[in-house]
Amino acid sequence: MQISDKKEFDPVASMHITDAYMRWALEAAEEVAGKNGLNVVLRSAGLERLIDNYPEEKLAVSGTITYGEYARLNTGLLEFFGRAAKSMTM
Repeated sequence: MQISDKKEFDPVASMHITDAYMRWALEAAEEVAGKNGLNVVLRSAGLERLIDNYPEEKLAVSGTITYGEYARLNTGLLEFFGRAAKSMTM
């Protein structure tokens, strides 16, 4: 599986996402990969700031999480777990 960045900037990547969506994605990944496995994925995806610091579980946009970071989480899972992560990211 080959994942690469777009050649041109995608403005959606800098838009903010609902905090709870990212928290739920992190909790689901932790349930499958374990805490240490998720920490490895977060480090490799450049999301170290989320280790033991998940966003609040509120359906509001605090302006701390972007769609680009959500995409990097999914990319990190796919790169780390390969094809097995496809169902995890969906």
